[in-house]
Amino acid sequence: MSVKEPSWNSGEFQATPIPFFAILLNESHNSLTRTSFATMMKNAIIILLLFVSFKGNTQDESCTLSDGNYHYFVRLEDDVPIDFDKQDFITYLEINSSISVSDINFLQENLVEVYRSLPFLDSDPANKLLRIVASDHTLDSFLISLDASINQAVIYCDCLWSDGFYHYYVRLVIDDWPSLDFDKTDFINHIQTSSNPSNSDLMFLENSISEAYVAFPASQTDNRKTLYVKSNDDLMMPYLHDFPEALNLVELICDEPELSITDYQNPKDLISIVPNPIVETSVIKIDEKFPVEEIQIMDLNGKILFHKNVRGSDTVNMGEFNLNPGLYFIKFSERKSSIIKKILVK
Repeated sequence: MSVKEPSWNSGEFQATPIPFFAILLNESHNSLTRTSFATMMKNAIIILLLFVSFKGNTQDESCTLSDGNYHYFVRLEDDVPIDFDKQDFITYLEINSSISVSDINFLQENLVEVYRSLPFLDSDPANKLLRIVASDHTLDSFLISLDASINQAVIYCDCLWSDGFYHYYVRLVIDDWPSLDFDKTDFINHIQTSSNPSNSDLMFLENSISEAYVAFPASQTDNRKTLYVKSNDDLMMPYLHDFPEALNLVELICDEPELSITDYQNPKDLISIVPNPIVETSVIKIDEKFPVEEIQIMDLNGKILFHKNVRGSDTVNMGEFNLNPGLYFIKFSERKSSIIKKILVK
């Protein structure tokens, strides 16, 4: 499934299909020079994270999550308020689609929870996007038939990746960009500082989160505030949604790419830098299985200091960069993905 790339024509949101990961991986290469356009794009990328590549399973009882319910992404035809809930949703369908009494009873019995996906954004289409938790696995088929009310209804299904974990995009509510070495501990501390969670909440986060890191480290926009979170729990979306002071987006990724991001985050068999800490004679060795096209050297704030086209090379001499002593990140990019390694220069 492709996702919807936002474009604007006379102020109206339009959509064209584009591969989801292509948008995310190319996002950091785009330079936004107009403030108004940059603001629109910042919100657009947040919205794009909601249009994940679902497996597309419908009416499948195996799609239940660990709470015993089915979780849906729904886009309405109309704007709705921030506090839109289950009863508001049923009323909305009554008014717009004239649903029957039996339909109302079906919804009353099977809807568990309804809420706005992006309550912090008051723009189109963010104010049309819902998450719905239900006890019935056919809800998407029912909703999509109500075309006067519903633009899209998709069930989250087959979201466990081959590494045995669930993968999420999470957006921080934070003034400054997080440092590139932002990790699981920093993530939990951020929630603790911003939302005052209980001790049981903190214990749950500690036990359920395996890894957290900056999703777009080379971005020069506020998309640097988006994290990639790996967890053993499939209910992090509704759970983290309860910490709005700390987080304003949580999205479960249900379509594992052919080569996963986590595969690239472990570069032991793909990229080596020897010796590290870096000295003048240090060399980068590139495995042919990861055909690097470009490398970027960044400081801890994400500022790009050097970039070099290394297409076809299997070694790069670190001495040519003449780096001052300190910590740096090197991003290795190929056509579909990238990896990042931290180095220390003596």
